[in-house]
Amino acid sequence: MNAAEFNKHLAAFWQKTVWVTKKISRPEPRSAMHWLHKLITDHVYAMLAEEARLAGRAARPEARKAEQWLDAKRLGQTAIETGTDPRVLAKALLGEMALFEEVCRSVATSRSFALPDYSTVAAWLRAELAKLAERP
Repeated sequence: MNAAEFNKHLAAFWQKTVWVTKKISRPEPRSAMHWLHKLITDHVYAMLAEEARLAGRAARPEARKAEQWLDAKRLGQTAIETGTDPRVLAKALLGEMALFEEVCRSVATSRSFALPDYSTVAAWLRAELAKLAERP
């Protein structure tokens, strides 16, 4: 992964996370669940695969055989639960955000990439998703 690919994944992840958050809040839970699985996890696994390669593990694209190349910590972090309940979706998306940020820091450090500042959008998303996760 080069710096341009790294930055492409970061920008796309945050853009799509805003989009999925809006779908959860509308509510459009089936669409939100679909795009969470299709778009968000695509960028998460791209970073996870790069992190695994940097650690000397043979990562495969599209999470194929991920159980063989993810370490125990990442296996636990990727065991998200989703469904059509907006609270469940909000919690899952918060978990994906935390994992993505952690893996991006790891990859950026290993590759000596500059890590763009998405803290403003991340803070807004956390606040919005926290509200959704607590709805009765």
